[in-house]
Amino acid sequence: MPTNQMNQDESIARKNEESRKQSFFRLRWVSVAIVSAILTLSGWALSSPIGSSPDDDYHLPSIWCGQGFRDGICEKSSETNKVKVPYSTFANSGCFAFDNETSGQCTFDATLKPTDKVNLVKDLYPPVYYWTMSWFVSTDMVASTLTIRITNSVIAVLALALLISAIPIHARRAPLVTILITSVPLGVFLIASTNPSGWAFFSLVMFISAFNGFITAITTKSRIILGSLAAVLSLMAAGTRADAPIFVVLAMLLAFILSLSRKVFSRTNIIYSFVLLAACVYLYFSVGTGPGVVAGGLGIPAIEETSAPSPIVTLAGIPNLWVGIFGVAGLGWLDTPMPAIVWALTLGIFVSLIFTSVQWFNPKQSFAVGAALVFMTAIPLYILTQSGLQVGQQVQPRYLLPLIALFSFAALYRASEQSGIQLTRAQILIIGFGLFVSNAIALHINARRYITGMDVMSVNLDANAEWWWSDFPLSANTVWLIATFGSAFFLIALWKLRKELGISVQLKKESLKEHSANQHNA
Repeated sequence: MPTNQMNQDESIARKNEESRKQSFFRLRWVSVAIVSAILTLSGWALSSPIGSSPDDDYHLPSIWCGQGFRDGICEKSSETNKVKVPYSTFANSGCFAFDNETSGQCTFDATLKPTDKVNLVKDLYPPVYYWTMSWFVSTDMVASTLTIRITNSVIAVLALALLISAIPIHARRAPLVTILITSVPLGVFLIASTNPSGWAFFSLVMFISAFNGFITAITTKSRIILGSLAAVLSLMAAGTRADAPIFVVLAMLLAFILSLSRKVFSRTNIIYSFVLLAACVYLYFSVGTGPGVVAGGLGIPAIEETSAPSPIVTLAGIPNLWVGIFGVAGLGWLDTPMPAIVWALTLGIFVSLIFTSVQWFNPKQSFAVGAALVFMTAIPLYILTQSGLQVGQQVQPRYLLPLIALFSFAALYRASEQSGIQLTRAQILIIGFGLFVSNAIALHINARRYITGMDVMSVNLDANAEWWWSDFPLSANTVWLIATFGSAFFLIALWKLRKELGISVQLKKESLKEHSANQHNA
């Protein structure tokens, strides 16, 4: 065999071997990322009892009745406008809500008893979330609740993994980093709960990414995959809350602004967008507009307010709702306060990244970020003003979490590999460490609040425990440690996969000027 041919064969063999090693490397760390993320969220799912997420006395019965009447699960009641569901689904919350010195230990009662706090009767929310979750309900209330929480966690992780694999590398950073910097502590608590706001949060972030990928896709295969994914995510997001269909429409608008060009207004894109818009309109008007629902059908109860503040005073207080998602406001029924270190880290990371991103904005991105800021200001201002409410009444930070996530996505968006911020290794290390510490502390405090109540403060979660899941094989300390190490491995896996995730690292100071020049030219 000629020498040249031998050398060529050896070169091909080396390339094939290197490609095989790279594929194995990616598969290994992708697996670590998925498993560790699920373990972390599962720790959150186990950290609080039945009825611990806000308005669970409505959401749990609504899930149990999500498919209508079923024997032993949701039955007709002889009382007018009431249904019968397991008593603890709507009574557990009242056992500990608003009193953080009371543990989650409640009298368990699975007997079917009447209640009118259910979507089957009041019709205050779209039915999609409740119908989907009702498939995981059985006559075992504890098992059903945990199954729903962990299923929601798995759905969120797998949906993000699917999205990341479907969009171009340069577009992967925006949804991933947005979820990372806006999810601790409120986002992770909601995702791993029975509250529909968890879906509204992660589905909307993934939807805007998939929709933007669809309208800018070049190949037919990409358009089919991303179009299908965007359709499912839009249904998930819009089917959660009365205000969520509006948020989906706003996400579509931001996606068009970020990619504004003649190409994105093709006939296919316009038709597809109108189909999604029609679905959102249908879900929006599927919600009841009876007494107690604010004008506009946003699902916020109106109250009598004799001294309603002026719009200017309300506007000045709205940032309190924004910062609430980072831990300034309490978790659960707003009765689980976070220590200052949690919100100092999470809010600091968020503000730093958004502020640093500004220098890389082009006109389209500047307009999109400005529009997102208007959305997250004007919508709560309208609700509070129309309902005669003060900041802090009825409208909670979790309602604005999807809008803040859209704002973050617009700021972190990259139109190409040459656009967007670059961070040094040290900066990424600081961000990762901050997220790890804030998540670990927030999870510990959330568990502590229900295991003993906040009147007992101890590092050991198992000491003097008043509540924990009966017959569960792992102790509270063990669950916390597994979830905490899981978050660490998840962040490590993201670092190992930084090239595949489009997380560019600045190695030389000189690259800043070149990077800035490329961005302005783009």
